Amino acid sequence: MLMIIGSIIGYSYIRNYKTTIESDIVDYQAMIQVKDIYLHSKEKILVDSLINNDDWSESVYQSIGSEPLVVSHSETNNDKLVITLIGTSMNFFAWYNKVNKLVKNCSIKIISINTQGSSIYITCEVKPYIL
Repeated sequence: MLMIIGSIIGYSYIRNYKTTIESDIVDYQAMIQVKDIYLHSKEKILVDSLINNDDWSESVYQSIGSEPLVVSHSETNNDKLVITLIGTSMNFFAWYNKVNKLVKNCSIKIISINTQGSSIYITCEVKPYIL
């Protein structure tokens, strides 16, 4: 009789422990999923840029120096950088892809593309996401 009561108590304890572990696993999986969603969100990029106080325009200018492009005109108005670059389309798109990877808190919009001889003039607008 005492052995039956001990077995019932032991079974109850193990079942309760199993339920607690399963609940902890579900909670952990939900927490990891929420963190993963946040880490890949635009909100995370915005918060990081505000915390780090990134000088986005300086990062854009530095990225141009790494590609064979020439800045023929640039102006800043309303926290937007309007910049005209001279170079080949291949070099421009290499720069464009690099900026999209490295300066994640900005968007780049191509305004115009003009050709003059063998040169291509590309005017684009760069602005931070916080606007």
